[in-house]
This record gives sequence, C-alpha cells and structure tokens, in this order.
Amino acid sequence: MTRIASGLTCVLLSTGLATPASARWFWEREPASDAQTTAGGKADRGDARHRSAVNLTIDINGGNGDVRSAVQDASGLYGLEQDGAHSTDEVLRAALSERARIIGAMYQQGRYAAIVEVEVAGTSVSNPAIRDAIDAAFARGTVPATIRLTPGPVFHLGTVAVHDPDGRPATVVGAAATGLVVGDVAGSAGLVAAEAKLTSAMQNDGYPLARVTSREVVADHRAVKVDVTYVVDPGRSATFGAVEVRGTDKMNPGLIRRWAPFKAGERYDPAQVAAYERYLRGLEVFDSVRVTTAQAVESDGSIPIIVTVAERKLHYVGASATWSSTDGAALTAYWGHRNLFGGAERLRLDATVSRLFVNATNDLEYRVGFTFTKPGIWSYKNDLTIASHLVREAPKAYTREGFDNTISLIHRFDDRRDVSIGFSPSWSHITDAYGDHYYALFGMPVAGRIDTTDDKLNPSEGYRAVGSIEPVVGDIGDSNFMLLSNATFSAYKALDDAKRFIVAGRVQIGSVVGPSLADTPANDRLYAGGGGSIRGYAYQAASPRDAWGQITGGRSLFVTSLELRTRITETIGLVPFVDMGSAYTESWPNFSEPLKIGVGLGLRYFTSIGPLRLDVAVPTTHEKGDPSVAAYISIGQAF
Repeated sequence: MTRIASGLTCVLLSTGLATPASARWFWEREPASDAQTTAGGKADRGDARHRSAVNLTIDINGGNGDVRSAVQDASGLYGLEQDGAHSTDEVLRAALSERARIIGAMYQQGRYAAIVEVEVAGTSVSNPAIRDAIDAAFARGTVPATIRLTPGPVFHLGTVAVHDPDGRPATVVGAAATGLVVGDVAGSAGLVAAEAKLTSAMQNDGYPLARVTSREVVADHRAVKVDVTYVVDPGRSATFGAVEVRGTDKMNPGLIRRWAPFKAGERYDPAQVAAYERYLRGLEVFDSVRVTTAQAVESDGSIPIIVTVAERKLHYVGASATWSSTDGAALTAYWGHRNLFGGAERLRLDATVSRLFVNATNDLEYRVGFTFTKPGIWSYKNDLTIASHLVREAPKAYTREGFDNTISLIHRFDDRRDVSIGFSPSWSHITDAYGDHYYALFGMPVAGRIDTTDDKLNPSEGYRAVGSIEPVVGDIGDSNFMLLSNATFSAYKALDDAKRFIVAGRVQIGSVVGPSLADTPANDRLYAGGGGSIRGYAYQAASPRDAWGQITGGRSLFVTSLELRTRITETIGLVPFVDMGSAYTESWPNFSEPLKIGVGLGLRYFTSIGPLRLDVAVPTTHEKGDPSVAAYISIGQAF
C-alpha cells in the first residue's frame, strides 16, 4: 500500500508498476525559509536581486491535451519558467515537490498508473547531488528541467461501499450518499469529496458527531477499475439541547438564546445551526459568530449548542458617493449605533445631497433623517423598522418638499424570502406642470421579496423578484383613494463553468390606479430614463410630456434591460447592454408610445467587496435635454 497526495490508500494489484511517492513527505521536508537548509546542509546561495531562467521540457507519452494542461497547472517548475527563479532554494522546492504535484494531477483525472520522472539541471530529483547541480546551473543563468510523463489509462469506478467500524455495511447511510456512480471516471477529487457528502448525510439524519474514519481505494490495474470503501462512525443521534452563549459584553445573551430557530428537544438539524449563525451575523452587532455543537451527546440524548461571538464597536460613521453625467453627483454621510439597548437595536442617522454639479443650488435634492430597527419582535423572524426623513426632490418633472415616515414589520420566511407590511404617513408640497399641490397622505405598503441569486453584488445564477402594493388615502384631487403597485424581476445565467460569461435580464412594471394624472402626486407618478432605468437618457426624460414639452410622468411603467457580463481577466470585465421602455399616461402600459432604447458598454473592475461599475450609454432617439452620451459610476452591477 502507498499513501498518495489526495490521501487515498491505493493497493496495486499488478506488478512492475512505479509506485508514486508521497506528496506529504515532500511538503514536510520543505524548507521553512530561504535561509534554512534544504539539502546537503547548504544554505540558500541565491541572490534576491538575481533571477535565472528555467527552461522546462514536458515530454508526455500518451493521454490528450487535458493531460498537458493539468501538468502545467500543477507544475511548480512551469510557473518558474513563466516568471523566472529568484533563488536556488526556489528551484529546489519546486523540483522536490514536482513529482507529487503531477501524480496528484493525474489522480484527479483518474489516472492511477501514471509514471513520472523529473530531472533538473541534468540530475534526477532523487539524486542527493540535486542541490549542487541546481546551484551550478543557477549561477550560469539558465536551469534546464525535464518532466517525462506516461499518464497511463483512465480508471473507472468498480464498486463503492460504506461500512460501519466493525466492517459490516453501514445502516445509517449508504453508498448512494457519496454521489459516486459505478462506471464513472474515478477522479480523486470526487473520491475525497464523497467523504463530506457522507458526513453531511449522517448529520442531516440527526447524527451531529458523525464522521468518516477511513477511506480505502483499491486500483485494479488489469481491469482498470477502482474500488473504494468508506468506514463511517455516525455516533449517537441527538436532539437540540441548551444554547450556551460565550463572548457577549453589551449584547443580552438571553436574547441570543431566544432567537435560536430551533427548540430544545427537536431533532438535531445542521441546516438550523447554519441558519442560526447566518441570522446572528446579519444583526451587524458582531465581528465574528461561530455556532457549533458540543463534543459529546448528553446522557439524555441532547447535544448542547455553543454560540461564540465577538462584538463590534458600538458606533460607526461613514460616507459614500455616486456620480453620473446626467444625474450629477450624490454625497451621503451617516452615523450609526449597532446595539442601542442591548438587543442589537440599530439606529442610523443619515444625510444625502444629490444632483450636485449639474444643477443650480436651488435645484439640489436632499434627504435627512433616521432609521431605527428592532430585531426579533415576537420571534427571530420579525423585525420592526421606524424611519422618518425630511426630503427635497427637484428632478426635471417637479419640485417636492416633504416629510416621509414609515413604520413597518418585516417577516422572514428564510434567507431568501420575506414580506413586510407598514404604515406610511407623509406630507408634501409639490410644484409641477399642473401647478402647486399640498398632500397629506396615509399609505399601507405591503411588499414581498424572493432572492435565489448566488451573490448580492455580482450574481451569476438565480433570480430576484420584488413586488409591492400600497393603498393610499387622503385628499388626492378628484379621488380620496390611490393604489400604487410595482414589480421588478431579474434573472442571471452563467454560460460557462468558469462564469466568465453571464447573461442578465431585468423587467420592471408599475401602475397607479385612482386619481387622474394631474391629481396624482408627482412623486408617486412613474418615470423612465436615467442610470437606474434606461441608461443614455436623462433622468426621467423617457416619460410623458405636456403640450409644452415639460415632463409630467405617467401612471404606468414598463422597462426592460439585457446585459452580457463578460470577464476578460480576473479583475477586468466588459458588459455590452441594452435598456428599453417608457412610462405611459394610462394606469396600465398600453405601449401607445414607441419604446425608448439606450445602448452602451460597461467596464467592470472586480474587487473583494464587489465590482466597480462604469457604464457609458447613448440614446437611440434623443428627447429634449438628453445628452449625446451618458456615463454612470457606482459599486455593484446595474441590477
């Protein structure tokens, strides 16, 4: 038997085959630093200012193009050929680990009979004189290296078995849980991944301390098949026990225990543990959260759950900025408290001024106020939010000064779905194409959200659906009632496994039912055009106008967008896009007006916090006030 790089145990049933050496052996002998001795007791004699070339020859006897690609990806010497070597120790480390790297790459392809020979500076890596040979070649400025590989055949799965520690077939979990299929290629990555699948299957069945104790892989070189056996120890099944909270300071530990999504006595479920940890992280009061099980099941069959947290600083302050060539700049500053009363209550004071640098001072917009959030109302699934803001809006269609207030209760079904209901009184003074208006309105918004995407700022799979409906009462001109509704649906699909090509699409619709267009509050009318709508058109410019060409807005909206998000390098992407749509005077989109279309190209710079976005767009038909070209900068994708 021979231990190999992937941790498999391989029994060779034929003779005359080269037995792979252990990758672990090479890594354990790897020098900790360039100054440490590596071979022959000699210290590194390389000069960091000197770089020598590595000339690598890869000689492959058999296989296909995937073999050469796998060798190049795994090879340390290939990397040095591309970048140059700074020291002899750097070359030596790569040389000593080279054979194990390539053997491991072949195992991933299911090639368990691969024969690999590595020479550097004309000397086999197993030769004790390898260091001296590398030293001499390095000093000359060029280090020749050769990899000779006979990859051998691709092995397929023969049998897959799961046993208890006593050697009998396991009763808690079976071979199907491994995800392995007899007859498939026996790649080592899949054999190793099967362990995690077995462990997960046992834990999902209520065994919190389940584990795979060993894995044996037998390669039959005559039959070119691999038989694999896993030995599992499920431990005892368990129910949820008491929750122990560690690390709290200002936070009330009793509330943390109360917010657990499970009750003592319920069957253990790792999905509930993971959901608990995600919820606690989402409270924004902790720097770190770890939810784990105890090391043993109690005598009563329960297992304690341990919550370990580190609290963040109570206060924070920040600012942000956005800019577009049509809408101008927007600056936001905010201050917040993360744990106001010891129950993760969040208070945020914020102020925003927008439409800077493209408008006169009296046409600027602002929004100043606060938002208070109380999590865990009645249960961990409910949050209460209270918000109040003084606002001034001054787009081309109207000017509004007002006071907006919202009290809402949000209920989360899970991480991806939630609904909310609220009460929203507001007071406004509005000047628009139809004159001066004063409104005192009382709304009851109801909203819902579904988000199945894999990333908030840069999704590549899944969809998002957001919808709201809000009945509003008050003195609204010729009506005392108004019904506002909006819906947005977006979907994302990667076209390749590497997710370098992603198709993204969005559809927005909206409607106002009740008052006439003139009596509908201008801030509740619907508009098209701008960075969040139809790029290339000025803000609100793709909307209905009166006889004098002044924007009035509409009572319905339809906008759709399509993007092809391409990733050119790991940090740079290009995004051709098209937006189209319009707003309409009737309560439902009747497409009486031609669709306004904006086309453009975006540049993305990918960072750890999300992509930085620069979009440049042009309108296909110009409206009054439209630029010939418009640009938009922000963090995150357009939708």
